[in-house]
Amino acid sequence: QFIIRVATSSLLILGVLVLLWIENWRAGLALAAYSAISIGALAALQGLGVRRWTAARQAAAAQFGYIEERLSGVEDIQGSGAAPYALERLFRFTHRTMTTRRAAEMVEYFSAGLDHLLFGLGWALGLGVGAYLYAQHQITIGTVFLILAYISMLAGPLDSLRKQASNLQRSTAGIGRIAELFRRQPI
Repeated sequence: QFIIRVATSSLLILGVLVLLWIENWRAGLALAAYSAISIGALAALQGLGVRRWTAARQAAAAQFGYIEERLSGVEDIQGSGAAPYALERLFRFTHRTMTTRRAAEMVEYFSAGLDHLLFGLGWALGLGVGAYLYAQHQITIGTVFLILAYISMLAGPLDSLRKQASNLQRSTAGIGRIAELFRRQPI
């Protein structure tokens, strides 16, 4: 499903850019640059997101490992009066889990905000190129509208690519954690 969504979004972006290039090569060039910058920005955030999700997964694993150990010895903990200490340690693990997860989610939120910002800049670019070409009598007002419609058509596939990149970050982090566990030698 991931490959299908990425492929269809990429084909739609390519199709829109080809049609725009056919209509006016300057507008096509401007929106090709916009699309390349948008995709490049998503790619730049990919590594940061993977690192943050890896840390979040590791913190959650440590928290659940601690919980599992304490559940097996709950009678001993209660009998020795160590419940406050065990709870304080659990709160530390929970704090670490929440902090790392929040940091990973912030990368996703930043990615979504950047996507919206780039979409607004794309609209401004389209309006600017359209107004310039219209003022030069090189295109009609209908072509300006067409440029803006094509920009709107680019928004959906670019947002879909951002969502797929977010899913890929989480998946890559999970696969990295599994590979790390396989590399560990048993004691």
